Amino acid sequence: MTDGLLTHPTHEQLAAFDAGRLTDADSHGIEEHLAECSECCQMLKQLPGDDGYVALLREAVAGGDATVLISSTLGMASEETHDPFERDRATERGAGDRLRRFGNYELLSEIARGGMGVVYQARQIGLNRLVALKMILAGQLASAEEVQRFYAEANAAAHLDHPGIVPIFEVGEQDGQHFFTMALVHGSNLAERLRQGPMPPREVATLMRGIAVAVQHAHDKGVIHRDLKPANVLLEIVEPSFSGKEVGANFDRDASAYRPRITDFGLAKLVQSDAHLTGSGQVVGTPSYMPPEQAAGHTRDIRETADVYSLGAILYACLTGRPPHQAATALETVMQVLDAAPAPPRLLNPQVPRDLEAICLKCLHKEPARRYATAQQMADELQRFLDGEPTQASSVHLLDHMLHALRKDRHEENFRDWGWGLMAFGFVIAVSHTAMFVLESAGHRSLIAYWLPRGLMLVVLLVLLRRFRQHSMLPTNSAERLVWGVWVGYLICVGAVGVTLSVGGVDSRLLYAFSAILSGLGFFIMGVHVWGGAYVIGWAFLLAAPLLSITPKSASLSYGVLWGVSLLAFGGHYWRLSRSAVSTQRLHHG
Repeated sequence: MTDGLLTHPTHEQLAAFDAGRLTDADSHGIEEHLAECSECCQMLKQLPGDDGYVALLREAVAGGDATVLISSTLGMASEETHDPFERDRATERGAGDRLRRFGNYELLSEIARGGMGVVYQARQIGLNRLVALKMILAGQLASAEEVQRFYAEANAAAHLDHPGIVPIFEVGEQDGQHFFTMALVHGSNLAERLRQGPMPPREVATLMRGIAVAVQHAHDKGVIHRDLKPANVLLEIVEPSFSGKEVGANFDRDASAYRPRITDFGLAKLVQSDAHLTGSGQVVGTPSYMPPEQAAGHTRDIRETADVYSLGAILYACLTGRPPHQAATALETVMQVLDAAPAPPRLLNPQVPRDLEAICLKCLHKEPARRYATAQQMADELQRFLDGEPTQASSVHLLDHMLHALRKDRHEENFRDWGWGLMAFGFVIAVSHTAMFVLESAGHRSLIAYWLPRGLMLVVLLVLLRRFRQHSMLPTNSAERLVWGVWVGYLICVGAVGVTLSVGGVDSRLLYAFSAILSGLGFFIMGVHVWGGAYVIGWAFLLAAPLLSITPKSASLSYGVLWGVSLLAFGGHYWRLSRSAVSTQRLHHG
């Protein structure tokens, strides 16, 4: 047998491995080979006999994608076995020395495998207890960053002592292999339960309240989880009659039969110390359950409210049987998280109470400031729902929604550099229309009073556009393309209306009234797409349209001033955002 098993083991070697006649080194080599070779796994399955250890190994190989820490997969507990270790000892006696020894632990079976780590069910020899032992998947080849992240997970969880969080027992290193041990939870996870469909609302509220309280404990200790999702919430069966036989398979109990326990702090952020582990712009987490600020890679903006969002996403999944956002690819899901509002839970499940829906949607606000400030506030809301009291989330009035709409900002990273340019545009438009008014009042023909100033205005605007967008005068992203489309369409429509009025022999000055209506429509679209303040500007244009139609002599001046003030407001808004962003960057780099 050569190191690393450069060739497939022979049938005789597999048989010797099965019978326990190989040395520890050779047995370990075959174990590693079997983890990567389906052909040899198939040969192993065809060997005669039903040796206990091989059965465990087969099950471990077959279940490599498991995501739940459950002891039932080993078949070690039974109703007749009063000593929980008796069956384990019988398995050990049948397997002889073939159980893999790892320091003070015996690795019994692989029970979970993730992107960075692998978890085994193990026996701690000194204390004779079953534990979950996690080690880095890359083993001794792990990079320094992987080791650092691994210890960050262990250290984050080790700070926490709460019945709703899986505790850490030991952190250490054995023969260059980093590991830590934690409690072995007898039960399945919430993701397994949700495969059966939505849960009853009151059970959901009870379960989520327990999870929120556990998350608040982590926040109180300065730990933000950043990867809360159903798969990371274990459901430990706490019924007194529990024997272990039915673990992970039977969910015919109400929520009081389970204790939710949070696990997997692999992406946890220590508020005061580990900002360097995730660089700005790097997206980490599970797309369907991560908040928009995390999906956008704004890691410096991730606070406790990020976990509140994830709690809301879990609540949504429990009520509807699906996450608030899901798509065919992870990228499409991230785009939904950033841009799309989730469908109201009652639309997917009419049995959801309105108060519980309101709590859920408050957690899922795109803006962190609109969510519950703490997980405890969410827990208190759920308790009010359970007690039949009015919830704060359901008492939001129409005025609150209107004020929120006015404050809303979208795609600000694409437009905040437009401040000075928009203010310059507003100045040029106001001056041009003032010139039109003066020339019209002096009795000049439309060629001089209207077309000449307007033509010069368009030329100056193009020069300014080139000045402020030296990289490209055309849109460079989807947000800009919509803005371009709206206002190019506006110019085309204004031209078409002007031609129509001219052909019909109508006073051309009525064009300002029709242009005001089209401008109002354009700003309403801007309110939906970029900044809520554009709604106010849109209403101003719509209200001005009738006035412009009955005061044609001053219509050009009024229209130009309205456009100038509107672009000054828009530009000023983005100028302030730009200054705020610069100040924030200086603070972070200072």
